[in-house]
Amino acid sequence: KLGLILAIGNMAGAYLGAKYGVRWGTRFVRYVLLAAIFFSAAKLTGVFDTLIKFL
Repeated sequence: KLGLILAIGNMAGAYLGAKYGVRWGTRFVRYVLLAAIFFSAAKLTGVFDTLIKFL
């Protein structure tokens, strides 16, 4: 059941990514990828947890 939900999300993300990637070009894809990498790195290093403690 969980695998089916993940597969549907993967298909939807691939479809939308391809659609907007072709429509808006490589510059858009580059910025989205950089944002995803930045937020993933921040989450893995605990930056968000540290910010929550200070706020």
